[in-house]
Amino acid sequence: MTRIQECFIENLKKERKKSGYSQERLAELIGCSPKYISALEIGKRFPSLDTLQKLIDVFNIEPYQLFRESSHQVKSVDIESIREFETFLAQDMPQYIKEAIKRFLSH
Repeated sequence: MTRIQECFIENLKKERKKSGYSQERLAELIGCSPKYISALEIGKRFPSLDTLQKLIDVFNIEPYQLFRESSHQVKSVDIESIREFETFLAQDMPQYIKEAIKRFLSH
């Protein structure tokens, strides 16, 4: 399965649940079977452009929203590398910059 398919599956489920639709209701709204919605959500099928447009219209979202990566899909920042960089820069760095970095790292 490709990354774009994984993103689509996650976002389709998220948008459907956020809208309060069951698979059956979403199928009615876009003119397909509930089995087709299920197949989309488990990655057995991928929608046509026409179906994508219907989903976008039903959810009232922008097209990219079905394909963007969520925060947990994006690779995490290597905090240890940032801390090493902070230590490296801290020798000659003004105090206000040091404090800003510490606040950033504490979140």
